[in-house]
Amino acid sequence: MEVTAENFQEQYGVLKAALENASFVAIDCEFTGLELERSTHAYDTPEERYRKLRESSLDFLVVQVGVCVFQHDKEKRGYKYKAFNFYVCPKQTVKGAPDRMFRCQASSLQFLSQHGFDFNKLFSHGVSYLRTDEAAQLSQALSERHAQQLKEVGSPNNGPSKISKVEVPKDTQQFIDDVLDSVQKFLDNSGAEVDMEDEDGVGSTTSKQDSPEDLCMREASPKKDGSALHLSECNGFKRKLIYQEVNARFGDKVQLNTESDSDGMLHIAVRITGTPEEQRARLELKQKKEREDLELAHGFGRVLELLASSGKLIVGHNMLLDIMHLLSQFVDDLPKDYNEFKSMARAAFPCLVDTKVLASDNAIKDTFVTTALELLLKQLRNRQSCVPPVESENGYGYSLNQAKYHEAGYDAFVTGMCLLGLCQQLGKYKDHSVELRETSPVLKPYLNRVHMMQSPDIPTLNMAGNEVIPSRSHILHATFPAEWRANDLYQLFNSFGQISIHWINSTQAFVAMASSPLATQALKKLGSSKTLTQDSYRLQSYSTYMTRLSRQPATATAVTANKASSPRDSDATVEDSGVARKRKRSASLTSLASSTPRASKEESGKLKKVSQSRSW
Repeated sequence: MEVTAENFQEQYGVLKAALENASFVAIDCEFTGLELERSTHAYDTPEERYRKLRESSLDFLVVQVGVCVFQHDKEKRGYKYKAFNFYVCPKQTVKGAPDRMFRCQASSLQFLSQHGFDFNKLFSHGVSYLRTDEAAQLSQALSERHAQQLKEVGSPNNGPSKISKVEVPKDTQQFIDDVLDSVQKFLDNSGAEVDMEDEDGVGSTTSKQDSPEDLCMREASPKKDGSALHLSECNGFKRKLIYQEVNARFGDKVQLNTESDSDGMLHIAVRITGTPEEQRARLELKQKKEREDLELAHGFGRVLELLASSGKLIVGHNMLLDIMHLLSQFVDDLPKDYNEFKSMARAAFPCLVDTKVLASDNAIKDTFVTTALELLLKQLRNRQSCVPPVESENGYGYSLNQAKYHEAGYDAFVTGMCLLGLCQQLGKYKDHSVELRETSPVLKPYLNRVHMMQSPDIPTLNMAGNEVIPSRSHILHATFPAEWRANDLYQLFNSFGQISIHWINSTQAFVAMASSPLATQALKKLGSSKTLTQDSYRLQSYSTYMTRLSRQPATATAVTANKASSPRDSDATVEDSGVARKRKRSASLTSLASSTPRASKEESGKLKKVSQSRSW
């Protein structure tokens, strides 16, 4: 189901009802960009990886969120599901809402466009949002303002008070005179409701039966408490003059309010003051509308709160960036401390499962050619009785025969299907007659573990505890000329057996030896060149490199890490290399490939191929 601002309230109710009996919920996000500059590498610690992503990725926005709710069907030994595809756009729909920056990468927008993303729908009909803290602050301010307004019932105009007298400019005098005439006619015709929209900026009737002298008035139902004269939209200075001159002429006979129309344009509404009881009733209706508007402005932020309060199992595929963006954009600023981030994530998503982690399990990973989402589902569907039957209600489903990869709702649906297939492959669910949920034994080893991209020795991040940090005494850090390629490193370490190269940038790489003793021997024998000649190089242990890196100023560290990098001729896998990124965001790889020093045609083609697949 496509969800926009027009049907959000209705679909929010549908989603809330679906969550009550849900077995689990799959999610997926589409972003406006990946990273400002690439700084991650194979031997990041969990803390480093979090810090780098926090600093380089969160300026970009989530513009589409897929939420797919799965419910077990015991009789059919399958599942029912409802998929929701939310277009999410930052908007200022209520007073005090933040005016957000919309930052994007051209390559990411191009990638989304190539996969059918509707940008017109995003900007014209996207669901607005407020973060939890923002909604709370605006709600408190609104309650305080409402309380003050109720205290002032019975007093004159509730517009600007104690405004200094402003001289009406000559070129505006006619405008003010016409407004005063309109208000006088409105009083003479008490009970009339007038819409003023003439090109002169004063107003005109919407009735074709009005006489020329009544151009600023229109007969309406004689409900005194509901009648109003709506002046045309004008700028803040003219509104100030209107308050000033109408107050001076009519005193407490009328009540003025600045209101906004459906397009957010401001105008002044004039109403008969009426009795205190009538004023209170009118004010309460207005305040109710303002509370409803704030709830609408909270928008997609309410969906995140709904998912958190449901306590349901949340499933994603290579979901670290999804979690970070969802929390940052819809909940609160991410903390600098990694452990505080994990606590924040647990509060919002107490039960997480990453299908990338399941697919990478030693028991089954060798049975897959790749664990990229699209190809993962294809492989699972080709295995007998692996993926259970699923069905959806009309309007809430997708067809696997009409793929819509990189649409968040479809990717969320596919992620849920992969979870079901993977659990069957792990040997615990033979016929899907047993419901899969957060308490299922098959999920226990994977619960709250998130895949860590391009990490050979820390494959997962533990969102519910501490990671086991392996010894890296077999790792050397190498610095060398930009002209060097993988073969140069292989030749340098030729007498020390097999090595694995993990590129940092065009002049630095980690070299993984077969053992710690070999790393010690290589460091002792090869040493380092003391002159910066064409063939100079420098070797150091991983621990020495990390110690020196920690002493560098943050800016210098960033510059060093952000130089163009390439997998070149290394033995890193395509799907989990340093170049590969999270599926749809990987469009930026094309530009990265073009900037890589001395990249071969074969390597450039390899990068482009990776950028078109969801390799996560």
